[in-house]
Amino acid sequence: MKKTVIAGLITIAILSLTACGKKQVDYNVTETPGGAEITEAADNPQAIESEIPETLTYDLEGKMAYINVNATVKLPDKYNQCSVVEFSKKPYVDADIKYYADKIFDPGSYFLFMPYSAEQIAYCRDKINDIISGSEDENFKAFLEENYIFKLNYRETLLSGDEEIDGELKFYNVIANPYDESLEYTNMCQLMGTIDGVYYTLTFAKNDINYHMYLRRVGDYSTQEIGAESFDMKLTGNLCEYTQEEAENLAREYVDGLGYGELAVVKSINVSKQSVVYKYVDESSGGVISVKESDNVSNQVTVHVDGDIKGTDQIEGYKIYFGRKYGGYSLTYTADNYWGYGDYTGYGQYSTFEGNQDWFSITDLNEFIGVYVDSQGICEVDIVNPLVEENVLTENAVLLDFEDMNEVAKNQLQIYADNYMNNFSIVELELGYTFVKEDGKLSLVPAWYLFDSNSGEDRQIYYRHANMSINALDGTILYAY
Repeated sequence: MKKTVIAGLITIAILSLTACGKKQVDYNVTETPGGAEITEAADNPQAIESEIPETLTYDLEGKMAYINVNATVKLPDKYNQCSVVEFSKKPYVDADIKYYADKIFDPGSYFLFMPYSAEQIAYCRDKINDIISGSEDENFKAFLEENYIFKLNYRETLLSGDEEIDGELKFYNVIANPYDESLEYTNMCQLMGTIDGVYYTLTFAKNDINYHMYLRRVGDYSTQEIGAESFDMKLTGNLCEYTQEEAENLAREYVDGLGYGELAVVKSINVSKQSVVYKYVDESSGGVISVKESDNVSNQVTVHVDGDIKGTDQIEGYKIYFGRKYGGYSLTYTADNYWGYGDYTGYGQYSTFEGNQDWFSITDLNEFIGVYVDSQGICEVDIVNPLVEENVLTENAVLLDFEDMNEVAKNQLQIYADNYMNNFSIVELELGYTFVKEDGKLSLVPAWYLFDSNSGEDRQIYYRHANMSINALDGTILYAY
């Protein structure tokens, strides 16, 4: 069975679309990228029906590589009714810090955590010591000693005497990580407080192109996204106390409470929680004991460094991603759309204590929200570049004829096969949304995505990267390889 979509007779110079670089485009009410007129299907008397196959199969042989296309074609619901929407950015300002802190934290529990001056270091250290004194959890107390008290003491040795934090809830221009002076300066503010008695940090960060609010539970954990059909998932399943649906509902409720109800759940991914177990030698007895990294170990215990470190994975949670959705179309889940490059934690983390902000400084990231839910509930929340809808340019845009789009894809794949020594297979074509940014304008437009076999749910480390994306209105290649 084949599906159909209304396609306008849009004139496009295919030869100009085969380059890998982005084409200069302009978005407004009357024009689409590449200068093609936005036509609503119901108003186009010259519209024709073009068949979209359920699968697409062909082979390409180039001078350097062989590419096999044996792809399932994935279409959104009501795929022949597509809105094109224009947005503007709304960066966080000082007033947002208190607004969201009051929404998120228990009343009276939060405080400024900006260890960039002698006064703030002393203040933060006193606060952490109070938390340690009030806790009965030995693992948590040891974590705070190692990851906060020790680092605060180290930070004190880096002071030049010129630092100044006045204690107000506002953005400060500081290095992204107080313990690594090699990093660039950015505007940020970090708080610590409790949610139902559990401690979290809330951080705001922004520069000339991006702005980000993120929430992190204070504790000893790291995470890795894994495919739903991977070996470990088949072996044990997800051990989270919540089902995927329950986790999505919990994330949905939380995101709605923060005022972002217009974003929809786009993707949920299983997560393995990683903990490292060390083998120690107890010098007093000569015996070998095994303890978790966060356990409070006596000074008489030394770590073996000759291969006695063992990692353990437990699948316990879900990463839930939210993006824009209109009708059946949503912002397609790819690592590029939902972090710019790299996965949620492995490459995309921007945190005062994790430090790597290079991607944040140079990549104009898309709007999205990511929520990590584990057996204890909300563990992490990322809100990146939230937008304001300005104008719906059309609710029923005409898509480029499928065969014309496919010719653009074929030409680009042939260029790759002629120039790169790397055989691969395209296994999925997906029609969804992408953001296009040109001349200060930001528009959500339909796009075709081509995925190879490395983006499948059978991957142990799940990473969904599109080999190519093509503007579905005019055939512009937005990204290739």
